[in-house]
Amino acid sequence: MDLKTLDILLMLAGVVYGVGLILSAFIKNKITDAFRIDALFMPKPNLASRMINIPAGIFVLGYSVYSLLKSLK
Repeated sequence: MDLKTLDILLMLAGVVYGVGLILSAFIKNKITDAFRIDALFMPKPNLASRMINIPAGIFVLGYSVYSLLKSLK
């Protein structure tokens, strides 16, 4: 596996994680709870702190898509 293929796989993983972060703000189940950032940093995460995942997910998703598009040129 060459380095370009590995980069593309990591960027696709970033896209999946970004989508998972955004979904974790709205959907509550075992899968989306594993993606949550607020659960990592807050001692008692609650429904209000789930909204932190939206801007974080948009950032991760946007950066991953941008990097993926730049690497495919």
